[in-house]
Amino acid sequence: DIIGLGLKQIPEDYFYHYSNIRTSQIYMDFNYFPNLDLAEFANLDNLEYLSLTNCSIETVKSSLMRKLKVLDLGYNKISNFLGTCNSSNISSSVESSYQLF
Repeated sequence: DIIGLGLKQIPEDYFYHYSNIRTSQIYMDFNYFPNLDLAEFANLDNLEYLSLTNCSIETVKSSLMRKLKVLDLGYNKISNFLGTCNSSNISSSVESSYQLF
């Protein structure tokens, strides 16, 4: 768990050398990542659950994550999901739900 450490960004290539670890869940809630690039997690081959709630996320850049089943981005300020969607094409019912994706 990397919860509430006051991180302002995910260090570049932080998870790059961990592709062989068996971690299937990562919790990084209550940090500050206004611009999130999911490519930082793409090398984690076994990652199935990623939680980034309450991180003041505004922009998300998507990336292929083959095994990811749950991406919890609840309680953020997402207005742009680069390469996927933006606030104009996300229904209001989805925007207000706890588990946005």
